[in-house]
Amino acid sequence: MKNLFYILLFLTSGAIVSQTKGKITYLASMNKDSIKKPTEDIKDQAKYDALQLIHGSHPVETYLVFNDSLALYSVEPKIEIPGWNTTDGQITISKANLNLTWIFAGGESLYYTDWSRDWNISQKDVYFERKRIKYEEKPWELTKETKEILGYVCYKAVSEDSKLEVWYAPELNVKHGPQGINGLPGLVLEAKRNRFLIKATSIDLENNEYEIIEEPVEGELMQEAEYKKLGKAIFSKE
Repeated sequence: MKNLFYILLFLTSGAIVSQTKGKITYLASMNKDSIKKPTEDIKDQAKYDALQLIHGSHPVETYLVFNDSLALYSVEPKIEIPGWNTTDGQITISKANLNLTWIFAGGESLYYTDWSRDWNISQKDVYFERKRIKYEEKPWELTKETKEILGYVCYKAVSEDSKLEVWYAPELNVKHGPQGINGLPGLVLEAKRNRFLIKATSIDLENNEYEIIEEPVEGELMQEAEYKKLGKAIFSKE
């Protein structure tokens, strides 16, 4: 009986220290269906160039590596895809256009979370200077609406200003999500803001890359409010 007690104690202890960890691959995309295509009848060059950028964007993969406490989100490296044309049998190569989807997904930014110390930051270039932005935990409105994503029952939540809609899986009991979208009672598998969508395409719960997560440490630390204030100040001068 004593041996049985210790076996049960060992198994129970193992269950207590077990953790949710792994790697999620997301696909970031932009809905362009209802946006006018760039045509020759558009005389405004700025508008034409903007429409070209929008319709020239293409989906990119993004990644979230995590365990119970830590998470690191990144975007696949930028791939230059130059344009080309043929005129009188001659092929001309033009410089690659910006991929807006890659930029909206986070670009070269890194998003890092450590819930053991309420530390939620991003490392990014802010007006040509490397900065680290510290974010505050955001309030969410939880709903009872559900849908299934990759076999997990997910619940819908919306941000306080209703501009961001997310779907999280309580079965994956961690507060992480893509691009710093987190703080919910379950892992975020889908996030949508206006026409921009990030949705999980695969989940690998055997992945151990979380063991080599390193906190981004480059750049001066800014509070989220300071970062937003700086953005408003710069745009107001333009």
